[in-house]
Amino acid sequence: MDDILINIDAHRGVESEVAKRQKLATMMDCANRIGSDNDMFGEVPNGAQAAAALRAAVASVTQQVMAGGQAAEDIQLSASAAARTGEQTDQAAAQALAQAQVEFDIAQMDASGQSLRSFGRLGP
Repeated sequence: MDDILINIDAHRGVESEVAKRQKLATMMDCANRIGSDNDMFGEVPNGAQAAAALRAAVASVTQQVMAGGQAAEDIQLSASAAARTGEQTDQAAAQALAQAQVEFDIAQMDASGQSLRSFGRLGP
């Protein structure tokens, strides 16, 4: 069986970087407010058509950003889950190694004729 290595720090880094990208939502909110202003172009010729074109462009960009935002959120959640799995695996491995070391030490003591009972540590 091949070893599986999980780079916990890298996953936590991805999680953090994606969280920083949330500022894009604020910028999109501002763009939506601008795009919804029907009077932006005032009385200039073809102002209504320009406003409609701007609204359509903002709507398109918003849709793409929302889809990208969902993908980014999925990446963030996946990175967080992978890091958690790595941390839990590391903890379980450390516990298993500690238990194995204790068992090994006891076996060594028994093999050498010593036992914890002879030291009075485990009772009669």
